[in-house]
Amino acid sequence: MVDIPIIPLQVSTGMSVQVPFATAVNEAEGGVSGRLSTRTIPLRTYTITVNPDDAEEVLSILLACKGARWPVAIRDWAFNYQLTNHAISSSLWTDTTHVPLYRTYTPATGTRSFTQRILIIDETEQDFIVKKNGVTQTEGVNYTITDPGILTFSGALTPSPSDTITVTGQYLVPAVFVEDSLEMTVHIGGSDEVGSLVSIDNVRLREIPEDELLSLIS
Repeated sequence: MVDIPIIPLQVSTGMSVQVPFATAVNEAEGGVSGRLSTRTIPLRTYTITVNPDDAEEVLSILLACKGARWPVAIRDWAFNYQLTNHAISSSLWTDTTHVPLYRTYTPATGTRSFTQRILIIDETEQDFIVKKNGVTQTEGVNYTITDPGILTFSGALTPSPSDTITVTGQYLVPAVFVEDSLEMTVHIGGSDEVGSLVSIDNVRLREIPEDELLSLIS
């Protein structure tokens, strides 16, 4: 598993989330525009407010990561943290031994869909369950999870493209602090009996892609 600091889960519940793609638009004569995706995945930006209960932990994470230098993990409550019997198409497998974890978003109308990698498994609240053709597989026996978010099967247990692999569980998003600093507000100074009461406003984090995560944890 990717071993990096995790922003406290409860901090993320009031977050503001931006989901930006990068599309170059070139308007030609007559108003017809050419459009080109310069990045095929969105790199979400998270803005959070940290209450006094979690301020010291978030400060500790920023210091340990040397600001924006090293990655963290964050739960994205905006429909981007949980899978339930989610099938991973064999077209996305590296081979029958290595099955990268993916999530596919499919609108109720139209024919387009979007697929993104799942990079950091989160078993804080529930186990991550892998099934082959509806049968639960045992981690360490049937498969292992290697970084970042890859199911590795072996021997006779290796699935074939005709098999259905589904996963249930939760995951985190790799990110980095946007700024190298935090601005903290001290509401009450500390004493021998009572600690300081501190909050942190407008902490911004930015999602990072798979290749960048790999370069930072290798």
